Amino acid sequence: SAAAAMGSGGVVVAGSTAAAPGPRGARAAVSGAHAISLEAVVGVRNPSYVQVVNSSVMVTSFSVLREGFVGEMVEESPGRFSVRRLDHDFLWPNEVSPHPSDGILVSDGFLCPTKDEGGVYAVQNCFTPQEVVQRLTRSRPGWFYHRAVDVELPNGAGRGILTARCRKPLLGDGEGELVWLSPPAHGGGEWEETVLRQGPDVMFEVVDLDPSDDTVEVISAEFFGGRLTLLSLRGRPGAAAPPEVASSRVLDHFPGRAYGVCAADLSPRREGEAQGEDGARGAGAGGPTHILVTSHDCAYDVRGALRMGWEVV
Repeated sequence: SAAAAMGSGGVVVAGSTAAAPGPRGARAAVSGAHAISLEAVVGVRNPSYVQVVNSSVMVTSFSVLREGFVGEMVEESPGRFSVRRLDHDFLWPNEVSPHPSDGILVSDGFLCPTKDEGGVYAVQNCFTPQEVVQRLTRSRPGWFYHRAVDVELPNGAGRGILTARCRKPLLGDGEGELVWLSPPAHGGGEWEETVLRQGPDVMFEVVDLDPSDDTVEVISAEFFGGRLTLLSLRGRPGAAAPPEVASSRVLDHFPGRAYGVCAADLSPRREGEAQGEDGARGAGAGGPTHILVTSHDCAYDVRGALRMGWEVV
């Protein structure tokens, strides 16, 4: 199944089944041997990011005037869903990703006033009375985060959390940083922050383009820089040491603002060949074949933008 945010009204849940013969209807789209059909529309105010995390469909919601929240979609009966929320509220929760200890990571914050002191949070025992929320990043007014990923470096060279953060002053250009978060040595205290490179600011992908070498690659959409970059990270001696940037290059310059990025395996598949849950992020046997990027360069619909802004408020 899959889910996607739908404007300000809710979340669409779709399911995949074997395609039955017959014409394509308004409620189904046929792709190969499978049909995607509408299963439910779940009412969520200001749905923002939707991900499948630890086999659960997670949705975030944010607003200029209200605190944001992270929720999990729960199927109460066939075709009927509800959303249960974490007890902890956030300023402006963006993407949710898996935490190595069966929890979740929440990247928080945006450039709006009162929302721009973001952070990366780890949440354990989600949706239980024992819920625990830990801030992993230090307080840095003006900086906010869109994504954080748990990364294990090749050859046992260490493990940490990779994130990107950015800030945009009222006057002046925006800037971004790719940051490595190292866990405390003895399981307590603050996580150590290491800035690996200036530039990456919003979304990025972590892929291993060559499993035989000692690096992993980071493909970053640099929103304020208007470009797509590729970094190779190599672990250093000592499990607690942050990685180093072994190489870097610009893959492309964009006429607009690069934002979303996905390393995808779009190679043709034989009938009956399965693709893993993470195949779209290059975890298949062949690795990624394409990089998909979205840009914020557009012919702006002023009336639509004002309407959308009002709905977010």
